[in-house]
Amino acid sequence: MKLGEVYMKINGEVLRQRIEKALMIVLIIIILLMLYYVERFSKMGRLINYTGYVRGGTQRLVKLELFGHHDQELVDKINKIVDGLWNGNEELNIPKVEEVNFRKKLELQTIFWEKLYKDIMALEAATGEEREKIVDLVLTESEDYFKVANETVYAAEDYSESLAAQMGIIEVVLAFVAVSITGLIILEFSDKKNLLNINQRLGRKAYIDEHTGLPNKSRCEEIFNAKDVVGDEVCCVMFDLNGLKDVNDRMGHVAGDMLIKGFAEVLKRSVRGDDFIGRYGGDEFVAVIYDAGNDNLDRIFDRIKNNVKKFNDSNPKMTLSFAYGHSSACGREGCTMLQLLKEADANMYCNKSYMKKNGGQCHCRL
Repeated sequence: MKLGEVYMKINGEVLRQRIEKALMIVLIIIILLMLYYVERFSKMGRLINYTGYVRGGTQRLVKLELFGHHDQELVDKINKIVDGLWNGNEELNIPKVEEVNFRKKLELQTIFWEKLYKDIMALEAATGEEREKIVDLVLTESEDYFKVANETVYAAEDYSESLAAQMGIIEVVLAFVAVSITGLIILEFSDKKNLLNINQRLGRKAYIDEHTGLPNKSRCEEIFNAKDVVGDEVCCVMFDLNGLKDVNDRMGHVAGDMLIKGFAEVLKRSVRGDDFIGRYGGDEFVAVIYDAGNDNLDRIFDRIKNNVKKFNDSNPKMTLSFAYGHSSACGREGCTMLQLLKEADANMYCNKSYMKKNGGQCHCRL
């Protein structure tokens, strides 16, 4: 990845984090607004009920008075509700609504109620012709009051509908913000998953030799630097290719690389899956045989020889030859991997020197 692409990726990540924070703040604000509107909306439901009550209750009160039945309890309740609609009333849980149209209609209703209430009280005490005059007046005023009270109810309903519409808009915004945040979280999760996969691949690459596909020296050193005492059947084998420099000089480094890769394939086909093989250096390979007893080591080495022969038969101009040395923990106490490695390496160089002096014949047998 180029440096510019890295900067763009970092800036994009920073921008996305800022957007996430901004959306979270917006989400919190919207949720608070929703709670505010839900509370107001629920109160408006009670307000509409009370405006309807004083409208209908007044008509009932007028009918009772016309028939000579005075209901002071109903009068007091209507007065209390009308005052609560105007000023708010915690006992009745009536909110004080400041919406202009509703206040205007309620103010007019209050004026009409005060006049009607005054005449109703006068009707109670009147007799004869005076009572008849007041009855006609109360009937006319009650009709006018009913119309005005209707307007107050409609104003309360209109305001409630406007609150519902505002809540609808907030719900749409809330859904959009929630979806956006969810999308960003999914995107972030996907990026982190991709990053994790990249890190895992990089981690594998950090321990894999790209040319041979075997564990590289870093991985080998991790194994051999372990402080644990190894089991009795563990054996370490060190391999070193012979004549690689000559192949590089005669046929080029491509041929030398093919020789290294060819020997790696030989080891892969020869050593058991539960054992360990790795590329320790340029032309050095190491194997750890965890169960070397019961002639298992001999069988593994026989497979190596057979697979080397097959390679050489297929590549007569570029033959494989190698020196090796091994060290086993059998019958010894307190052996570590590093101790076995050093001994195997020393034995390998000893055998390599012997092979140079004796025409390529190794004097050791695994």
